[in-house]
Amino acid sequence: MMKTINVIELPQKLMICLRMYQNQGKSGTIRELAELLMPKPAEANTHWHTPNFPNNTMFKNMPKTIEEWLEKISKWKCDICVVVDAKGKRIGLSSQGDKPDIIQKNLEFLVQEDCEIIFCACRSRNPTVKVVEDIAKKSGYTLIMTAPYSVNATLKKVDIKQLQEFLNMQKAKHLADFI
Repeated sequence: MMKTINVIELPQKLMICLRMYQNQGKSGTIRELAELLMPKPAEANTHWHTPNFPNNTMFKNMPKTIEEWLEKISKWKCDICVVVDAKGKRIGLSSQGDKPDIIQKNLEFLVQEDCEIIFCACRSRNPTVKVVEDIAKKSGYTLIMTAPYSVNATLKKVDIKQLQEFLNMQKAKHLADFI
């Protein structure tokens, strides 16, 4: 017999942090989540903090409209920090998880933008963890730490990059359930 799970009401201010060591899918998962949540076509209520469209040199050879840029956020090689209104909530996404000063700047921006839910990344140890914990506490966010789905690098019979991209998408869909 299936057990019924009661749905709980989530806190009004929620910060969900992907915590893991480098190159394990943190940024890729957050870019996948951004791609899932981004309104089509891009709307005025989407506020990019980084990258700075269209002045970012990373995008010189990219399509000219923001709509074309946003079609494949998951394939970008840069970190993002963006605010988007999705599913009736103000959502902040920051994929930079390696540098404490940038994590702090991005999270402070997302807090200032009154995001109800913030998805972010950090390494598995201090000082990046401390920055996330301190900002969540100071700003009144309930902090949930989770990990990306990651691939065991010793696998030989699969395309690890392709598998990691699939895992990033699956985790992004799971994270979207919090919205």
